[in-house]
Amino acid sequence: MFARRRKPTYWDFSVNCTGSEAHLSSCKLGQILALSNETCAGGMPVVVSCVPGRAFAPTPMTGYRKAFRQEQPLVRLRGGAIVGEGRVEILKNGEWGTICDDNWNLLSATVVCRELGFGSAKEALSGGQLGQGMGPVHMNEVQCSGFEKSITECSLNKDALGCSHEEDAAVRCNVPAMGFEQRLRLRGGRNPFEGRVEVLVERNGSLVWGTVCSEGWRTMEAMVVCRQLGLGFASSAFQ
Repeated sequence: MFARRRKPTYWDFSVNCTGSEAHLSSCKLGQILALSNETCAGGMPVVVSCVPGRAFAPTPMTGYRKAFRQEQPLVRLRGGAIVGEGRVEILKNGEWGTICDDNWNLLSATVVCRELGFGSAKEALSGGQLGQGMGPVHMNEVQCSGFEKSITECSLNKDALGCSHEEDAAVRCNVPAMGFEQRLRLRGGRNPFEGRVEVLVERNGSLVWGTVCSEGWRTMEAMVVCRQLGLGFASSAFQ
């Protein structure tokens, strides 16, 4: 109640964006408006309404079917320890390949993150920092305006040759807080990073914690658990 009655404090400047910036902090400052404890013209704070990406859209996909047609993805992230980070790989002529890190920046990384349904990019990584890929290097000297819907629409230098996987580009995206890590827990371990896997599942209208059968349980499945909990890579998978 108190928070609702309290007058909002406004920033001293107006903001002028081109629309392609990775972060609001990259936008240019406009004119000085007023002191931060005074109301700005109209007296209302700005409000935005965002469309969640594929992975974060409500289920069932009501109202999102048009926006997210189920097509074969052209871009994927590999080698990341948590959701929303990894080496950028693109599909071209039926073969997955990487992107060379020449000119790789936050603007191009943000195009990748948005295409995958995350927020803007937190970091644009170069030098194969999140692992070296295999196969061809599909794109070199990538330059995005920031308005592209896919990294495959950005311009590139077709004549630039000789890029090795030591120069593979990667991203770390801003990931919406959707509470995925709260539907999973580890119990009975010697530390918070190990234990019996328990999942929260709806049964008869209420949420109940239960275990997972270990048949077919391998490191690959453990990787998904660790990533969902934000703990990085799996060390071992026990049955």
